Amino acid sequence: MNDPSFDIHPRTKGSYRRRLDDIERALKNLNLEPSSSSGSFLYYYFASEKLARLLIGINKRRPASYYFEPSDGQKRAGGLRTSEVISAVAYFGRPICDDDLFWIFHWTCAGPEWEALVRRSVDLKPKVLSARKLRDRIVHDFGPTHALQVAEHAEFLVPKMKKFIGCIDLVRTQLAEKFARG
Repeated sequence: MNDPSFDIHPRTKGSYRRRLDDIERALKNLNLEPSSSSGSFLYYYFASEKLARLLIGINKRRPASYYFEPSDGQKRAGGLRTSEVISAVAYFGRPICDDDLFWIFHWTCAGPEWEALVRRSVDLKPKVLSARKLRDRIVHDFGPTHALQVAEHAEFLVPKMKKFIGCIDLVRTQLAEKFARG
């Protein structure tokens, strides 16, 4: 593959490999306190979203610019679809369960799939929302109610996002195996 997106060298600007490393560097630079899950919620969500876009792009063999830096006139990828994230994670051997991916990325928080997920989960408060839904609420309509919702859900959701982000080493290794030039 000639596209630099798939170059496995960590210094190749715009490559999936460098973007994987960037997630870890950014989280390290933020010096997040383990005891403050609500304060770190958005950082972990943004890292999870970037990792999901990386996985989808690699799985679909699309240039990284499609997901991150569309040029004028270039079509940009739309919002994340949970089904695409699950498919991309499967490509890397399912290092995280589908339920956790639903908790992170599902948008509607309604319907039969969501209701079945809530029934399967333990230790839930009523009216549980996905990380994506909370992110949308806090980013697009910042206020005390949505901030309180993040605080109430962070303890449940942040570990799932951290587990997902913990897949970076596996993805990095498989990226090197699948796309090494030689």
